[in-house]
Amino acid sequence: MGDPRFDFLKDLPSGQGLLDQGRDIAQTFKVGRTAFFDHFGVSSEREYREQGRDSGRLFTAFNIGMKDWDSTREALEHIERQCLDRGVRPPDHWQFIPERRMGLLKEQRRAAMQETGPVLWDDKDWRDWGSCTPLMQPQAGDNMLGGPASIENTIDALKAGSTYVGCLSQMTWRWPYFDNDVAQLSAVVTASGILAAKSHEGVVLDTYLEDGYPAVFADYGSLIGWSLVERWIATLCGTAISVAWGGLTSDPINKSIVTIALDMLDPDHVPPSFVQGDTISYTSDIERNAAICSEDTLFMLAVQHRYRTGSAALPVPLTENMRIPTAEEIVHVQVMARELERRIPEISDHVRWDVFEEKADSLVVRGRAHFERVMNGLGDEGVDVNDALQLMVALRRLGADEIEKRYGFTISDPEARLTELYAKAAEAVLKDHPGDLSHHVVVIGSTDVHVAAKNALAESLDRCGATVVDCGVNCDPEDLVRAACKDEASAIVVTTHNGVALSYGTHLVYLCREEERQIHLFMGGVLNEDSSESKSPVDVTDQLNALGIVTPGTIHTLVDVMASTITNS
Repeated sequence: MGDPRFDFLKDLPSGQGLLDQGRDIAQTFKVGRTAFFDHFGVSSEREYREQGRDSGRLFTAFNIGMKDWDSTREALEHIERQCLDRGVRPPDHWQFIPERRMGLLKEQRRAAMQETGPVLWDDKDWRDWGSCTPLMQPQAGDNMLGGPASIENTIDALKAGSTYVGCLSQMTWRWPYFDNDVAQLSAVVTASGILAAKSHEGVVLDTYLEDGYPAVFADYGSLIGWSLVERWIATLCGTAISVAWGGLTSDPINKSIVTIALDMLDPDHVPPSFVQGDTISYTSDIERNAAICSEDTLFMLAVQHRYRTGSAALPVPLTENMRIPTAEEIVHVQVMARELERRIPEISDHVRWDVFEEKADSLVVRGRAHFERVMNGLGDEGVDVNDALQLMVALRRLGADEIEKRYGFTISDPEARLTELYAKAAEAVLKDHPGDLSHHVVVIGSTDVHVAAKNALAESLDRCGATVVDCGVNCDPEDLVRAACKDEASAIVVTTHNGVALSYGTHLVYLCREEERQIHLFMGGVLNEDSSESKSPVDVTDQLNALGIVTPGTIHTLVDVMASTITNS
């Protein structure tokens, strides 16, 4: 008897039919031209990248998403102007980071809970988006393709001139109060058909691996294998694909090896939109962060130079673990990157690239083995792996843990190359926790896609004897309270990084009162939210505490405080 999660097969629409619909939609509009294209005389970002890499140019990029579009545009103009004033070439590319409401259908956005980040509300915003920075090309990535609004966003992005459109890995996400995965993934396939019809114009489907299942994989071989899964989906859809990655890897040697392996597996040599800088190592010590950023960026640029990848190095502003960086802080790391760029050719000549390549070859072998296991395993379950929709829904319903368990590698294997986030989470779990939670049920979940802290928390609570009810990521407040009532939980623990801490916490308190239940509430992560009185999100820890929500700063502290709080109540 087969896996019941695959009983959906007989009811799915045809993936090819959805792709055909997308190709028909593509005939109804033209790809727009950005101010960047006009300035550099190119028709697509892919053309610009390919021309540049052939001549030895190195590329940089940055992420940006202020509280609204107006403040984001002002920041973009400031970044471009300041780079010129300081005598450096501005970044080649900016990755637009809107809030998650952009992933919802337009008719649903205004009623959804506001998070940190801008929203493009109308055609005027999109036109402005494509024309505001003639020296820096915009990309529609986060919350664009992957969610329920994939078709609408893809059309708007292409019309505005974004020729890299993502993010395919976000097909694994759940959007707020949207639970129809077939409708969501059907939209992703149709949108991919639109991109495929425009591929001859340089249009590329973009993905960022750590926005999907590789964020929690234990082995880099599985990450490489997943990149091949997404490449296969792009092949089925008939579109070129750019594979970006890197934010959850701090060791520049590891990052270089994986980047080289990913390049080895790109038969069309499509320039990746970026390699993301280290997002897991920064502390409140700015000087230490500067050293981390410099080392990270140096290696990203060196790999780009050596292998002519055409990718863009994306250095992380030094304050990113504390708050959304200002425009000036983005300028700081971009100037740093351009200064490092001057020495890259000389430095690259003295690196033992053959050692990197040997390790990359090994990862490629493991990645291909993982990919073959996924394809063969799903095929044995009756999934048509040549149908994009069937494949995507099957992967979504299995989930990351099950995919790596079934098709990944044993982490004790001497050939294993453990991902750094997995190793950090394992280290956190192994710390001693004196509290005893053996008679308590604890519900946990994340307000967004960040799963590593949630997983480490789950294992730490389990080690203390708690019965853990894991509601996963992208949870609505109702999900957590419903689970707490059903299982008579003593506590709810929420991790959050998407600028919704106070609104989310307020609603949690309200729902608990509605249920007339005394449930201890804990929250960790990035505890900030937009404020009408500030250009940047403000810390809301005091307001959360006033609501009765406990906010310890680390997983270790949280578990200890929880043990003391709920066992003495």
